[in-house]
Amino acid sequence: SRATIETEAGEVGGEARAIIPTAALNCLLALIGKAKAGEVDMGARFEMEKAARKGDPATCKRVSFFASDSYATLTVAPYDATYPNYKLVIPASAENDWTFLREEVLDVIKAGAKFAETRNNAMILKAGLNGSVHFGASSVDVGTFKRECPCIRRGFDEGTIAFNYAYLADAFAAFPKGQTVHMGFNTPSSPVIFTSESAPDALMLVGVIGGTTALFA
Repeated sequence: SRATIETEAGEVGGEARAIIPTAALNCLLALIGKAKAGEVDMGARFEMEKAARKGDPATCKRVSFFASDSYATLTVAPYDATYPNYKLVIPASAENDWTFLREEVLDVIKAGAKFAETRNNAMILKAGLNGSVHFGASSVDVGTFKRECPCIRRGFDEGTIAFNYAYLADAFAAFPKGQTVHMGFNTPSSPVIFTSESAPDALMLVGVIGGTTALFA
């Protein structure tokens, strides 16, 4: 993907959809900033390419953004319509399933955040007794944090799995308050899927951190 700033006029050419790279959006913010202070009207022109087969959607080749009171135009080459290919990274099924109450996990993460953020941001989870899960984090300056959290576990009764504590908190916070959240995964090194019956159309995918097993050794 790429983004370039050009000084040519543009006009709205209909409705379309495109996946724009983050870097291009940052350039768009700079373009808006060059317009006069106050309310800014934005426009976009989509250059489309007809589909090879009849009935297939057209492909967007380029998108040009322009702001009112500004002569600058941002022209972007968008991502392919299939980007990102979620099927390649989201597991089709999960051998292990840990079920937590949303608020209980968020309280534990909040309590251990100061310990986690001083050493690679790692929050480590380990299967405990009676279906519980131990959360832990360590810091040379602050000390060691360990707390048990109730859980309904299916599979993975031994070993640890670690996350960036902020990403873990975001995954649980994405679901409605007072609900249970499922943490599905296949191995301690594979991506973890977060789902909830309360939000059947929502799914959070979080990667794990390796090399953090010493805390519970």
